[in-house]
This record gives sequence, structure tokens and C-alpha cells, in this order.
Amino acid sequence: MQILDPAAFLATVLGGFTRATPDCTIKCVNSTYEDLRQRVRLGLLDFIVGIMREDRSPDLRHEPLFPDPYLVAARRGHPLAGKGPVSPEQLLDYDWIVANPGAPRRYAFEDLFEGLDRKPRASIQSHSYATIRATLWESDRLAILTRSELLTDERMGILEHLSTKALKPTPIIGITTRADWAPTRRQQAFLEALRTHGAELASQG
Repeated sequence: MQILDPAAFLATVLGGFTRATPDCTIKCVNSTYEDLRQRVRLGLLDFIVGIMREDRSPDLRHEPLFPDPYLVAARRGHPLAGKGPVSPEQLLDYDWIVANPGAPRRYAFEDLFEGLDRKPRASIQSHSYATIRATLWESDRLAILTRSELLTDERMGILEHLSTKALKPTPIIGITTRADWAPTRRQQAFLEALRTHGAELASQG
């Protein structure tokens, strides 16, 4: 069974499922959406779990799970942390880690500074959460992450989110499969576990 490299919200599902089925190995793959989509089409991946795209390809099926709002992330103790509402103008003074052009979180970055005369410096482009996390932790840089991505690191006291205006668009976490894909009994059980946990997160608002 293969899925996108799991964000924090998947940890509960992965842990519970592997405890219940100890003979099952789940392989997690982290790459761009375009690469993962091609692997799904070729049958090299079973499905993708992650931020849904505006993809109307007839050979793919998309199932939404829950909304996962974007937040401005910073290291714990960042100069702007705990200062109350932070304006876009205040965010201009910091270097940013941004997603590649065309990615949903890149649109959120552009929307955050819409109408301003300038944009902040963005010296790093990355879609890797591990890279973003490590870079934020050791600097005053900022990045846009989803609520679920930040959840574990906020609990551990590594990262926190700043109080900014709501970021648009609001991502929807979902599942992407081939339209003609017929899951096995075990794959179907994992999908049901994803749906159950997704519904729990959706109910939290």
C-alpha cells in the first residue's frame, strides 16, 4: 500500500492501522503532485492523500476529507509570536520559504500580500515539510503550512502560528485514486480509517 508522505493528521491512522494489521507494510512517498499523479495513473501508487487540486482528469477520482486552513508558521519564540494580530506589512521584514509556482500554498502566499507595493524576500522554494520545518526552527524565516501540518510541532513546542488574516484558498485534504481502481479488502479498510479520522477533524472546525 503506497500513499503520499503523511502529514501529522495521518499519524493516528497509520499508527492504529499498523497495530491492527501488523503484517501490513505501508510505503509513504513524498513528491510533487504532478509526479504522484503520474505514478497513480501508471499503477505505481495506490492513491494520494493530500491537498486536493483542481484536476478534472476523467481517469482520476477525487474524494474530499476535511478542510485544512493555511497558517503562517514560525519557530517558537519568533519576534512576531505572541504579539497579537500581525499585519501583512509586518511580515514583509522577514525572509520566507515558499512553495513552487502553481502550488496552492504559493497562491496563499501571493494572496497574503495582495495590494502591497512589494513582496517579502523568499530565498527558499520547497515542497518538503522536513526541509521547511528544519529551516524555520533554526531561523526567523516564515512559511505557510496547514493546520494539520503544524499540529504536532506546536504541541512539541518547536513551531507556532502567527495571528494573521485568514489565508485563501482554504485547502481541502482528500484522496485521489484512478477512476477504475478497485481496492483490496485491506486497502478499503485503510481508506475507511482515513475517512473516519477526516470526519473527526472536520467536526473540530
